Amino acid sequence: LGGTDSSNQLEDYEEGNFTSTLLAGRGSAFTNETIQNATYTKIGRLCYINVRLNWTGTDNSGNSLEMELPFTCINATNGQIGTSGSMFYSGTSLKGGAAIVPHVATGQNDLTFYSSGGGSFSNVSRAEVNGSYDFVFSMVYEVQ
Repeated sequence: LGGTDSSNQLEDYEEGNFTSTLLAGRGSAFTNETIQNATYTKIGRLCYINVRLNWTGTDNSGNSLEMELPFTCINATNGQIGTSGSMFYSGTSLKGGAAIVPHVATGQNDLTFYSSGGGSFSNVSRAEVNGSYDFVFSMVYEVQ
């Protein structure tokens, strides 16, 4: 990147597809999803993910809807609470049509889906995702 000085050299670059599983309550695999595309680009300590998945049905569980990530987010520093991304979906309205946001907390290797409706954030539970959906989301987060 413009010279041989060490401050100009790119020391870490990686890209590819990642295999992910939607989780319930940090661990149990969820079987209603089909990953259409899950890619990442990692440059230094920043990781960009882009995911598209299809969803059908529900299991009526009250557990949070979570998804594994290719790398673990950094631990909290200076009051950092993690990183959120952007998402859109097709299908029946979730959480009264409020925005659904993927969020990764510091020190975690999975993200949780939240609703921003009603003036506060609340987890999207597996029981609330009932029907056929197409989720598309992306985000950048800092890795350990």
